[in-house]
Amino acid sequence: MAQILKFPYLTPLPSRVLLGSWVVINDTETKTLENFLSDWDPAVSLTAAIPVTIDVQGVLDDCGLAADARMRLVTAWKSSGTFLRGCGEAVDLVSSTPYHEMFIKVNVQGIKLAESLELSLQLLLLHPGSNTGNPFAPYLPGSVLAKSPPHRVLLEGYGARFPVEVIDFTNTRFPTDAGWCLYWEPSDLYQSVMANVRLYINSRHERVKRAVSEDRPEDFDIRDAIRYDVARTLIHGALAVDEFVDHPESYEPGTIGRAVKNMIRMYFQQIDFRELRSNSKSEDFDAILQEKLHLFWQEA
Repeated sequence: MAQILKFPYLTPLPSRVLLGSWVVINDTETKTLENFLSDWDPAVSLTAAIPVTIDVQGVLDDCGLAADARMRLVTAWKSSGTFLRGCGEAVDLVSSTPYHEMFIKVNVQGIKLAESLELSLQLLLLHPGSNTGNPFAPYLPGSVLAKSPPHRVLLEGYGARFPVEVIDFTNTRFPTDAGWCLYWEPSDLYQSVMANVRLYINSRHERVKRAVSEDRPEDFDIRDAIRYDVARTLIHGALAVDEFVDHPESYEPGTIGRAVKNMIRMYFQQIDFRELRSNSKSEDFDAILQEKLHLFWQEA
């Protein structure tokens, strides 16, 4: 595990903690977690994992710690688009098991992510144990003994990244029997995605609610319809704003403008935004968007 910080105490040699490659896990397969997820779905949780081999005794020796010291290996994540962060699985390490081989996981809800996901591993000191007399040994609980380089993943999928809420449409502004409704304000694209965009799901519509919450293969058509409706609404709405078309790079991470700009660049990589606005008024633009999203091409 490579060290990326200078600590004011002893730290282990990089060879003491060896990492494999990050993988992404779903119900049917485990595959390498690339630096770009083209099929990421914000309605589905993402589970990633990494194989780790750690020489516990070697770490203790390098850090000048006693055999009764306790350490913890923990996964961590953060997202640039939502400014959220958190921890995944944690494994406590003791000298009674001097050599560990494990597969450590992290699970993140899709609605907490936007733009990119950064994964890392940290080896923390839980308790320093007996005093070895080494003045450079770490002694504060929570001290970071080692930290892996972050694995950064760009998130661009068939849906936009914003919160999803399941509510009863009865006695709301939404049609009672509608399956979903996107709420946002296209006139101010500088607003935060997390605070100002919501995809509301009607809790009374069992099929739609199940499609976005359980990720069953037989409901892929509903998820595709929602993705298409959301993408079409956001793209048309943003392209109607002159400032967005003229200065698409002016929006900060986490804003609605940046999220829509990234989504457009996913589907229309080279085209100028002014040209795209002109094209969006053509009769076949929505059909082109269907093609870009591979609408309904997945087999149930």
